[in-house]
Amino acid sequence: HPRLVRNVALSPDFARDGCLWLSTYGAGLLASRDRGASFERLDTQDWAFPDGIAVSPGETGRRTLLIGTPNAFLIGSEAGGAPKITLPGKGFARVLAFAPDWVASGMAFAHIATDTNVKTNRFVFTADRGATWADSNCGTVWDMAFAPDWAESGTMWASSPDALLVSHDRGRSFAKVESLDEVLESIVIGQDW
Repeated sequence: HPRLVRNVALSPDFARDGCLWLSTYGAGLLASRDRGASFERLDTQDWAFPDGIAVSPGETGRRTLLIGTPNAFLIGSEAGGAPKITLPGKGFARVLAFAPDWVASGMAFAHIATDTNVKTNRFVFTADRGATWADSNCGTVWDMAFAPDWAESGTMWASSPDALLVSHDRGRSFAKVESLDEVLESIVIGQDW
């Protein structure tokens, strides 16, 4: 699977700045500043197989990037330079997101796949821009979405193999959404909710 695109992350200001990032198997992490007309390869510590990618909101020109690879969970900057390991240990950071109020809160989230057994996977969060990470009470998360009023309510949802989950404490703990028995792999929340 050389050069297989695994994930795409658009700049929160894509309509204005045209920036996007691709995590690929074989070509590494690619960045475009011209709406995908051309790409440059970014440093992922010589690992050409990143998977998870997230781009922070609200930091035009100096956005923070979260990058998941099979051997390291990295944090870096769109401005360049080598990214640093943000969470030491075993696991593959696959599903990544910054809180909508990242600039003020320093919060971000990551699903860490430890192996094929979903019971040992981890869902972690940081509230200090990646300096430290803590586990939430759920393991495998396939997707997450934040309430439009996240900054005030601290509400977010996560899809998991067991259920749709909701958190009202800024992702520190989750509970099953009892009114829905379906398992969802993806979540989108309308901005006019």
